[in-house]
Amino acid sequence: MIYVRICYDNPGAFDLRLKHREERQEFLKKEGQVRIVQAGPLCAGDDNGTYVGTLMLVDAPSREAVVAFHDDDPFTRVGVFERHFITRYDKHIG
Repeated sequence: MIYVRICYDNPGAFDLRLKHREERQEFLKKEGQVRIVQAGPLCAGDDNGTYVGTLMLVDAPSREAVVAFHDDDPFTRVGVFERHFITRYDKHIG
């Protein structure tokens, strides 16, 4: 099943995000129950390279697997994210 994971950063978390970026990249490369279909940062604006969050489409056997993946994410563990949403996605078009 496909799930959408949207995470919004805590205010001022950009430096924390950069500090733990390499560790996170390694985490995202690991194989497991969750397979990333598409992912990337949410941007503050069209002309601003500042990130304000993360969007991921992931393939996983259950919502619980995605929650476990989220909890293990280095950005989650160090407090980059202020809030997050995980929901199943039912693709109809595209």
